[in-house]
Amino acid sequence: MFPVFWMLLISAKAPADQFVMPPKFLFVPIIDNYVTALSDPLFLKSLTNSLVIALSATLASLAIAAPAGYSLARFSFRGRATMSYLILVTSMTPLLGILLPFFVMFVQLGLFDTQLGVIVVYIMLRLALSTWMVMSFVQDLPKEIEESAFIDGCSWFTAFRLIVLPLIAPGLAATAIIGFIFCWNEFAAAFILTGTNSQTATVFLFKYMGREFINWGPLTATGILILLPVEIFALIVQRYLIRGLTFGAVKG
Repeated sequence: MFPVFWMLLISAKAPADQFVMPPKFLFVPIIDNYVTALSDPLFLKSLTNSLVIALSATLASLAIAAPAGYSLARFSFRGRATMSYLILVTSMTPLLGILLPFFVMFVQLGLFDTQLGVIVVYIMLRLALSTWMVMSFVQDLPKEIEESAFIDGCSWFTAFRLIVLPLIAPGLAATAIIGFIFCWNEFAAAFILTGTNSQTATVFLFKYMGREFINWGPLTATGILILLPVEIFALIVQRYLIRGLTFGAVKG
């Protein structure tokens, strides 16, 4: 937490006090840096873009990963193990190695500097890990639960929708939370694939970084404002995250 604490201190200091040696821990705080950040309409727009993109990508990747993970966990077909590992391998691909082809493709398709383009890339980045997480949660469920549903006349889809999904809800919540935090904080893809129209909050920070000068006050203030929603969100959902990550664990 010390880097966050240090960032908070700088954001509340006047420029003359920000990097004096020895550091000042007792000073008169100012709000000028926060006023500068909040008064910029592009900052509020970038926050909105981050929220829309992160929520959309998280929900879409979870909607795809849930049936995919269930299929890999329950259905037996040729090449299932190979397919599972190939899905996981896609998440190991260096991000910068695939962003340039995406950039060229998005320019040709008219998706550059659009929220949809960034959402598509974020879905791709999160889908493999989300699928594996859902698959592990489904594998922890006893098959007898679904077999009882089949005896009562349920189809695979009905059993998946009415029985499996409610039972793995904590795991789905954990998957969604981790995905949202990743999408909110992601920088490289958003930096390359966005402009002024779809710029995210993390990319907006570069406004205060020049080649010869960094405006540390507004930069750190903006960083705190970007961090604050995720911190509040994490505090609210932490019990769901802990419950989801320990889903299926052996309890004494």
